[in-house]
Amino acid sequence: YVNHVIALLPGAAANVGGDSVEAQMDDQMIVVMAPYDSPPPDPDGLLRPAANDNASGAALMLEAIRAMQESGYRPNRSFLFVAYSAQGLEGGEDASHPDPGDFLKARIGFANAFNIEAVVEIRGLGAGAGEGLALSTGGSQRLADLFERAAKNAGVSVARVDEGVDFNRVFETGSVRDSGQEAPRIALSWQGWEETSFTPEDTPDKLSEDKLEKAGRTLSLALMILGREKEY
Repeated sequence: YVNHVIALLPGAAANVGGDSVEAQMDDQMIVVMAPYDSPPPDPDGLLRPAANDNASGAALMLEAIRAMQESGYRPNRSFLFVAYSAQGLEGGEDASHPDPGDFLKARIGFANAFNIEAVVEIRGLGAGAGEGLALSTGGSQRLADLFERAAKNAGVSVARVDEGVDFNRVFETGSVRDSGQEAPRIALSWQGWEETSFTPEDTPDKLSEDKLEKAGRTLSLALMILGREKEY
């Protein structure tokens, strides 16, 4: 049994009878996803604190929402923020790689009212041996370019994850080239984050304030552009 926490930030209301950007975009949805729970203790009681994987991702998602609210930001596209449970089973299926479209079923009418424009997955953003952020885009050049520009603005380097590498451990890989029905996706993490994932070493003292700040600035800026600009 799993529990998800879902919040909707609606896009700007369409002008009645108008043909504004808002009228064209408020039915487009950006899904932002972060797993929030951790594996249970081993039978011998060994704990996995899950500070970086993924308290860091869930926290930065909340900070991005706070930044939007406090700045008076009003998106043209709609946002669905999802803190999901990635442990156990849901409906007999592995919960670690949820289908973003399933979250549109959280409220009657969502599935018919919105089309998913992009999916942003965030995980392991507060620690890692690397010098910058890692991006896996499943072939979406436009999303990758957007996040690279945002990272440059935040003063952090970026490396794209080779799509030939098995990235299933990190995120469910899917490419818009595989299915015309699948929305573009991007996975954002810190380089080397997986080294302590699901281990007792993933503790709060390993988190870097500098990495969290840089990742948070990158995420917030990229999301704000994604939510406002018709061409990004």
